[in-house]
Amino acid sequence: MKIFLFTLFFSSLLFSSVVKNYDWRKRNDSNVTDLGVYGRLYKIEEVSLIKEIEKKAKTVDWKKQLSAFKESEKRIMTAKGDLPLCQTTRKRTVFVINTLESPIFGSDGKEIYKKGYKYNVLKLMSEHGLIDKKPMLFFNENEVRQVAYAKLINNSTHLYITDGSLEKTADDNLNNVYIGDSLIKQFKVQCTPSIYIQKKDRFEVFEIDNNYLKTIIKKTQKGESLWKTKK
Repeated sequence: MKIFLFTLFFSSLLFSSVVKNYDWRKRNDSNVTDLGVYGRLYKIEEVSLIKEIEKKAKTVDWKKQLSAFKESEKRIMTAKGDLPLCQTTRKRTVFVINTLESPIFGSDGKEIYKKGYKYNVLKLMSEHGLIDKKPMLFFNENEVRQVAYAKLINNSTHLYITDGSLEKTADDNLNNVYIGDSLIKQFKVQCTPSIYIQKKDRFEVFEIDNNYLKTIIKKTQKGESLWKTKK
């Protein structure tokens, strides 16, 4: 590969040198005629892109830009789900239904699905063997007990914060944590903490009373299987 690149570079250099030193006006070509110069000549003046960038850079308030960038980054990394704490421990079922915003056409141009068609996302996934066996935990990063539980199941669960910041999750040594705001409405998350487990065409949801979470943590530490669901 190195030999190829060197050969390519040397060939380019040689070609450039030949083109630069060749006097095209002395070329022996009977079909070429020097038409001379007609009208007024103007000097070509091109603006240096580097100088333009340097000029623009001098007018920028970099402290203000940096402050705005940090503020934007902070907003992006902060969850604003504002969900209440679960008051009871219960199990419920959630179906994720999406609606087509535009029609879908086949290769022959015929409409297969009309705009407004509703479909079960999880059913579609399961039919293609895309069942995620990892549970999902929606939790409040500002609640100490919920964070403690998230740490226990971090490696075996997808973690989504509904309140708090990703910066704080890093300080709490939590890995692979995501902002859950965009999923709250679609997955019908009502309170925290909530465990979501995909069962073919639906989610089985376990909402945990925040006060009962202390007991859940102890059982998890003992290795007890807590979320038994029907297949």
